[in-house]
Amino acid sequence: MNMRSDGVAAALGYLRDGIVAGRFTPGEKLNQEDIAQALGMSRIPVREALGILAAEGAVEYVKNRGYTVPKISVELLDEIYRMRTLLESDLLRHIHQPSPEEIRDLNDINDRMREAADSGNLADFVPLNRRFHFAVFELGDAPLMTKMIDRLWTLSESYRALYLYDSRNAARSWHEHRELIEALESMDLERCVSISDAHRRSAQDHVRGFLLARQSPAHSIP
Repeated sequence: MNMRSDGVAAALGYLRDGIVAGRFTPGEKLNQEDIAQALGMSRIPVREALGILAAEGAVEYVKNRGYTVPKISVELLDEIYRMRTLLESDLLRHIHQPSPEEIRDLNDINDRMREAADSGNLADFVPLNRRFHFAVFELGDAPLMTKMIDRLWTLSESYRALYLYDSRNAARSWHEHRELIEALESMDLERCVSISDAHRRSAQDHVRGFLLARQSPAHSIP
């Protein structure tokens, strides 16, 4: 890589991590100057990184305002999760037998999630959660489907952090991950689908409730 591409990669990592961890919240304007200063670089690689994220749907460009973390509606959230259910369930039904090394890697990620949850370090927990799920998806040997799932996750990334930043949800999450690993070890794929469906539905219901509350008349009263 040259210095320019290195800068773009660094800016991409910083912005993606910030959205995943909830440091950048839905509707927040992403100030290019502030981000460049935080990274010790010029605005040029930051602007390029934001353009890449806009193409992915992770941020949006609003005329006369600049780049912002997108807000989503209840209807869009439901569509995202419906599509995720279709793709993820099919992928889980076609995964290969995990090797001992792959099971060990999943357990390692989940152990780190438990440690982060127990210590209240949810800023680390949230990206570890994503890493765990995509390690499972990669067992399906379907890179195109995994890429499409990644896009759907990206569209609702900043809202999923709202669910995982609740310590009770974080604890429930790693418990369910442990059950999923057990099902993977025994290749009980329908149980994998069932656990994953319940896991996903819990997050969707939590975020849906948040969005509905934001839409209520009482919430808009100053």
